Amino acid sequence: MIQCLKKAYEAQTIAKKYFEDEYGITDFSYTEWFNVTQDTLKDDDKNEVKDSIGQRAGKAVYGYEGWWGYDSMPVIKSTNGSEYQTGNWGEEIIGNDDKTSVTQYWLKKGSNGWRLDVANEVSDETWQNFRQSVKALNDDNVIIGEIWTDASKYLLGDMYDSVMNYVFRDAVIGFAKGGSAQDAMNTVERIRERYPKEAFYAMMNLVSSHDTSRVLSFLDGIGDDREDKTINGAFPRYETTSDLAKQRQYLVAFMQFTYAGAPTIYYGDEIGMVGADDPDDRRAFEWGKGNKELVTWYATLAQIRNSYAALRTGTVEPFETGCDNIMSYVRGDDTDRMIVLSNNSSDEQEITIDTENLGVSASELTDLISKSTYTVSDGKVTVTVPALKGVILTNDVKTISVNTDDLAPAYDPSYIIEVRKDIVADDEKKDDTSKTEDEKKDDTSKTDDVKKDDASKAEDAKKDDTSKAEDVKKDDTSKAEDVKKDDTSKTDDTKATDSTKPGDTAKTVTTADTADGTEKTVTTAAKETVDWDKEADAIKNADPKAVLSVKMDESGILPANILEALKGTDKKLVLDMGNGIKWIINGADISKIPSKDIDMSVTVGGNAVPENVIKNSNLGKDVKKTLQVSLGHDGEFGFKPVLSLEIGKEYAGQYANLYYYNPDTKKLEGQVSVLVKNDGTAQFTFEHASDYVISVTDEAAITNTKKSPNGGDDQNMALYIALMGFAAAMIGVSVYRKKRS
Repeated sequence: MIQCLKKAYEAQTIAKKYFEDEYGITDFSYTEWFNVTQDTLKDDDKNEVKDSIGQRAGKAVYGYEGWWGYDSMPVIKSTNGSEYQTGNWGEEIIGNDDKTSVTQYWLKKGSNGWRLDVANEVSDETWQNFRQSVKALNDDNVIIGEIWTDASKYLLGDMYDSVMNYVFRDAVIGFAKGGSAQDAMNTVERIRERYPKEAFYAMMNLVSSHDTSRVLSFLDGIGDDREDKTINGAFPRYETTSDLAKQRQYLVAFMQFTYAGAPTIYYGDEIGMVGADDPDDRRAFEWGKGNKELVTWYATLAQIRNSYAALRTGTVEPFETGCDNIMSYVRGDDTDRMIVLSNNSSDEQEITIDTENLGVSASELTDLISKSTYTVSDGKVTVTVPALKGVILTNDVKTISVNTDDLAPAYDPSYIIEVRKDIVADDEKKDDTSKTEDEKKDDTSKTDDVKKDDASKAEDAKKDDTSKAEDVKKDDTSKAEDVKKDDTSKTDDTKATDSTKPGDTAKTVTTADTADGTEKTVTTAAKETVDWDKEADAIKNADPKAVLSVKMDESGILPANILEALKGTDKKLVLDMGNGIKWIINGADISKIPSKDIDMSVTVGGNAVPENVIKNSNLGKDVKKTLQVSLGHDGEFGFKPVLSLEIGKEYAGQYANLYYYNPDTKKLEGQVSVLVKNDGTAQFTFEHASDYVISVTDEAAITNTKKSPNGGDDQNMALYIALMGFAAAMIGVSVYRKKRS
């Protein structure tokens, strides 16, 4: 035993000296935090894990306890039943008098709190000291624990402020999928009765997270266990998700925003993203591909909740309606008493409510969702609750409005981020050249005989090439003269087309800066003719919310039958005009079909607007750039196409101001100011085609009051960011791991 201890001490001394000499490490107190054993670490195939650095490179790694077996997550040793008592771990990680612990460091850097992963597997003493450390910096710093069951013991004021409310999730989704209203209400009532009021109203009421299937997929039968190995079960798609599941999500969101606690939206749920359990639930946010109706639903519910304090901090008073498809309660405070009814049936339900017993005294009640008004007679009111949705009844009706343009990045296809081909190509190039060291050695291990043979062949080839060189040189010289003449001819043709106008053959035009800073007009090359019959069939057969793209030919003409195929649908058509110019047409925005085909051609950099008009107009303060835009169509479109133009990446974050040229008054009339996006593009919604001028300025030069054209900018995304940002801040980043059921 003495000999073993002596060897261990010698090994420890050698190791410390190595790290001191090589890395300058002198504090080895952290070695007391972990249980390290003589047994070597094994991988999933029971093979020894080899070290890759230092003097032990290539040798087996000593064993240590990893969380649920994951070697990337070593477990902190528990001393006397508490991690906090292990060495100086508590001081370094949890808190100290100097406020330099890891916990306090990030709070001082600007974080507003902590979410504690698998919090139930850490000692109470640790979290009690953690709370003291966190609150010492700011009492408003929030502590949220990941607890999947009843969390009463953690919410008594000495550990957490709130928990991820998976109990709420189970109750709400269970009800939405057709479960008993009474059972669901009993579950959430138990939570309300057990938790302190302060914690109850701060519950993180989520229905999806990085540890579960997304709510839409879960509603469609895809569980949290990844046991379904089919393609659609492991990697679900929105297109194959049932309509019933999609409709049920509206009900789930309705209950989140009308019940007590903090409605927490896992990024992407509000646009209809799908996903199986971890890691499929972590897909990147699908900008521009969302369901506009669903996004608007979430935004509307958020606006309603923000407008009524009773829905945020009011009492929760359940009552029975006699229908187990209806979950019902009153939300009330000193100002309002609001009746909330949720219907999980596929049929609308007619419910009669005794308003007097509920303490609601009003002769008339209005549903904030449908705007329907109901008369109260003899203390009773009969209400129609729509299928798979709900009603919020009140006698205090406030204006609830949502600007869908503010939410455009979620559903507008112009915000779709395309895969950069140069990055893909670069990755493929790296992959092709990523040979292992052994391969490289093998490639260079030619024998001397081969080298000599290659050298001999090279000499013969050199002589042969030399004899051919003179003939090739003469031939190339002859060809060069012909090419030069041909280029000269092309140059003359190009000059002739530089003055192309909207009515000419080449329809899509862009601008290029010249050496003197002015702009010249450049015509795009002709494209192949579009097979519009084929495109019309593709639109008709596409998924309900599909985004289709067409590369326009040189005519720039869009047949009216294409608009007929789009009208009344949620499908979107993107017309790629070339040179960074695109039209986006939403089927829902088509009000009438033109009697003839539409000229969608766009001229950027023409001279339709006289230069003296531009010079004498106030186009904003400190104008950075101006350009003319002429639309080939004449008059009203009959729909609202969105035009995406390349302004320049150097102008990202600045404003593109659109002015309509009035040929009668010979003046420019301000229409709209939009932000130039990070990719250098700006987007404008048109109802009328004419000639326009765009100026670029640091500040918006136009008060956006005009109806046409509208801007597709995203400068006022506060509500949308609130939906996503709250979820991101709460959930944070978690290491990928499989959860214990």
